[in-house]
Amino acid sequence: MIKPIPKRLLPHNCTYKEYLGNTGEGDEWGADVSLNFVKFEEKMQLKVTSNGREIVGNARLFYDLTNSSGLSAKPVQNSKIIFKDREYRVVDTDVLCGEEDNPHHYGFNTIKDDIDLKHRSSITQIITCFNTIKDDIDLKLMK
Repeated sequence: MIKPIPKRLLPHNCTYKEYLGNTGEGDEWGADVSLNFVKFEEKMQLKVTSNGREIVGNARLFYDLTNSSGLSAKPVQNSKIIFKDREYRVVDTDVLCGEEDNPHHYGFNTIKDDIDLKHRSSITQIITCFNTIKDDIDLKLMK
């Protein structure tokens, strides 16, 4: 049997708002639920698509079914996770099982809706640098 994730490795708390659906007048979410003893790992990524460049904030949240608290069921896709005043949406959830196919913990994959203002200037600098490098490569390829 796999042991629960120790609480010392689950140092974070966050808020979960379950997605209830779209009523035709917009999306609706349930009441705030506090998730305690979770692990939240944030990451910023620069993605290049055919439409241009896009900064994506994403994160992974670990919820142990023994030591974490707050959830009564598997998280619903498109629900909100609020961590350090930043809002994320649940993209999907991995149900990770132990040896007997019993769920052991959830791994939430999330994506940030928009980037915090305090990060915009550094993100703009990264994009400018990326564009400069791309333009230099394009010029060299044309020669």
